[in-house]
Amino acid sequence: MIRYFLLFLILGCSIGASVIAPNEEDLLSRVSSHLLIDDYKSALHEVEMGKKLFPDSKEMHESLIDVLSESGRELEAYKAYKEYTDKYADEKINTSLLESLCWGILKGAEHSTHLTVNITTLMGALATHDARAVTHLMHFLNSSNSYLRGVAVSCVANYRDQILVNKIRSMLKSEEMWYVRLQLIQTIGYLDLKEEIETLKEIVSSHQSSVEEKGCAIASIVNMTEDINDKELQSLLSSKRAGLRSLACDIIAHLDLEQSMEGTVKLLEDPAPQVRIAALNTIWQVYAKGYLQPNMLKEVMKLKEDQSPEVAITAGFVLLHFAPEIGQNVLKKWVFSKQEKYARLAASALSIGGKNGKKLCKLVAKKSKDPYVRANIAIGLLSHKEDACSMLYDFLQNATENIGFGSSFNPLLRTLEPSEARHIPGMPGYPSYVDQVTRLELLSLLAMKRYPKAENAIKDFLTNHFDGISYQASKTLIEEGDVEIFSILKNLIEDKNPKLRVQAALALCFYGEDSKAIEVLQNAYQELDREYKIHIIRALGELGEQSSLIFLVKLLDDPFQVIRLSAAGSILQCLYH
Repeated sequence: MIRYFLLFLILGCSIGASVIAPNEEDLLSRVSSHLLIDDYKSALHEVEMGKKLFPDSKEMHESLIDVLSESGRELEAYKAYKEYTDKYADEKINTSLLESLCWGILKGAEHSTHLTVNITTLMGALATHDARAVTHLMHFLNSSNSYLRGVAVSCVANYRDQILVNKIRSMLKSEEMWYVRLQLIQTIGYLDLKEEIETLKEIVSSHQSSVEEKGCAIASIVNMTEDINDKELQSLLSSKRAGLRSLACDIIAHLDLEQSMEGTVKLLEDPAPQVRIAALNTIWQVYAKGYLQPNMLKEVMKLKEDQSPEVAITAGFVLLHFAPEIGQNVLKKWVFSKQEKYARLAASALSIGGKNGKKLCKLVAKKSKDPYVRANIAIGLLSHKEDACSMLYDFLQNATENIGFGSSFNPLLRTLEPSEARHIPGMPGYPSYVDQVTRLELLSLLAMKRYPKAENAIKDFLTNHFDGISYQASKTLIEEGDVEIFSILKNLIEDKNPKLRVQAALALCFYGEDSKAIEVLQNAYQELDREYKIHIIRALGELGEQSSLIFLVKLLDDPFQVIRLSAAGSILQCLYH
């Protein structure tokens, strides 16, 4: 209250003085005071009066741009900025005014009812890594749109402000939408909020929690666990809740507690299949590079004929390391099973089975007719530097359904299979996105192995099988690939197809090939549809090159709001780079 009283007192004195002799300094001071208390109407009145009284004042023109920007009148602000840069030739790029203008554009769109506009606003603000982005993040954490909440939650780990942390903790107890809950659980782990471990344990032990929620909760707890006393560990091992017994196994593996393996071995007889799998995984992780005691090996052997196929396959995987012939026989039985899901799981186990599974992998490659079994085996053979590229290439050419990597049976066994990705309200095409990222990962494997058909396969994918997620997919292509990917993209950036050139240029941006990529992206911009234009704008922001500013500034008066928002976010990235 004292603050506002003093402000009004200052304003009153200033106004009284201006009646006698208004001057530029007084007007500018009053404009700043009005902005300080968010009185945009009065600020605009003062600055417009100042423009009339002092038409040649550079400072008054700058103040006008600030007022229009902060009051959300983005198009008028841009027009004023354009007039300013036209009048003052040496101010083509005024970083302070651009910053004010762009934050004003983002702020003005915060309450839009259009999802695309909301997402673009949030991404633009977050990309700056500026403290002002926290306000935007809080706004979207409180959104009634569950998808927006999920996106906002996933971004909190990059800021860690206490107000955001408190909000995340509150949401963990109240959020009902499953995919937002998954993001919350993961973010709790990223933030290392150990005070929420008990809440996560409740999720693990609850019958109402989904398999995905339990898996995320266990992963977060394990990541936050640096030590555990014997009493607490024994409490988890003997818990009546299967989820907590599984958690005990994961903690033992994470902390490499070989002295606690006796309790793990007892869980090989647990009534819950998920606990038996967790115990087997722990035995493999703790003893993978060592010797497995005969009594432990005997207990593992009992599970090779387990009534649960998932447990039996996991036992076969463990035995492949400690009793190779027996492990091979177990996995051979399942990899040729007529039950597709178990054959594919066994193939995944073989693919990471090391040298002891190599011979069986070759046999399966020759005899199996299941394309997913063959693809999983091909991935394993490639790790042995065996020539299996043609198998993987044929799989990609013939797979018409969405594909993905699943691990619901066993988190250690990442299995290539038909995608079960669910539609997420507010995120169009999410199952297609999972499919595309998976295909790009496999294409990157072919490129790394210098497979002759890899370039054509990538070209065909980017040209014919791409569904408008070029920005993220291009990052994936680079992150999963190596120098061979770089060589292929260097060729594709010269292609006659403008969309293909853009795809290659987007990917090269993340490889550090700035100059040529920027040139291609800017030259192709007008030829492409709005979605591709947004990808280009975002990529230029990621690069953060000052040379892109003039190009991006011209987009601030585009007729489409989402273009203006994307440009504003990228300009801020370039300014802060």
